[in-house]
Amino acid sequence: MKNFTKLILLAFFGLGMAFTAKAQTYYDLWVAGVQVTEDNATDILGNGTASFNPSTNTLNLNGINITQGYNAGAGSNDYAGIRSNMQISTLNINLQGENHISVYNAGADFAEAFDIYSADIVFSGSGSAFIAARDYGVYATKSVTINGGSYSIYGDMKRSIYAIDNINLNGGYIACYSSSGAAMEAYNGSITINPSLTIYEGDAVPGAQVSQLSGNPTMKYVNIANTTGIDEDAASNTLVYPNPVSHLMTVKTDAIGGTAKLFDITGRCLYSYVVTEETDVIDMSAYNTGLYFLQVNKRIIKIIKK
Repeated sequence: MKNFTKLILLAFFGLGMAFTAKAQTYYDLWVAGVQVTEDNATDILGNGTASFNPSTNTLNLNGINITQGYNAGAGSNDYAGIRSNMQISTLNINLQGENHISVYNAGADFAEAFDIYSADIVFSGSGSAFIAARDYGVYATKSVTINGGSYSIYGDMKRSIYAIDNINLNGGYIACYSSSGAAMEAYNGSITINPSLTIYEGDAVPGAQVSQLSGNPTMKYVNIANTTGIDEDAASNTLVYPNPVSHLMTVKTDAIGGTAKLFDITGRCLYSYVVTEETDVIDMSAYNTGLYFLQVNKRIIKIIKK
């Protein structure tokens, strides 16, 4: 009887605990496919590279490495590395360390590094970010603001930075590239750039976007990005592997007698050599994570250092 009474008490105690258990809080934010919750907010991915402060709506990134996009669900074919939908009015991104977000999902309707829906996004911090995507590097249905940090943003088929409202570039180092169309576009708003900043763009802003610029910013166009992927001469048979690369990169080409040059995202030549053999090896280990361009005669190949 004593044991039976004990079991009854334990059962009631367990039932009471079930009714009084605290409900889980879910935030309208996904990082590398993981929804941010009250339980994981201090270490979203479990490796110390991402945390979220709900009181300030600040996503802290410190050395994060996202190499693919994640589906939005609900029948969507839209993929993003970092996504926020409707409940966060302004998402603040605090960059620390070197961060890498690259989204090139095959078969996706849209592939974006940042997909911020119905919210503003504000970047700041002292870190850096290599942001690359098949379609949009940063996509926001409201405004995009950059106050600090170092950015290499590549939107391959669409835009590097796209906002329905405004784009405000107030501080930091910013290099934007797009293989198709304008590197930046504010659809219904304007692009405001601090006159003291130099913005590096791989593609000139077309006439439709020139009127959006406020102030007198310095725009430097890195022409080497304009011909990315276009075969113009014998270097069309050039093959580079592995790509992305972390250490040694093999360059195989039939452009004997031509010149091969490695550029960083600002157009600075880091390394060059005369092609004397079909196969050469470039040591990429000393270079930072990010986007580079290998030019062999007139052909330019995009290189991603991971």
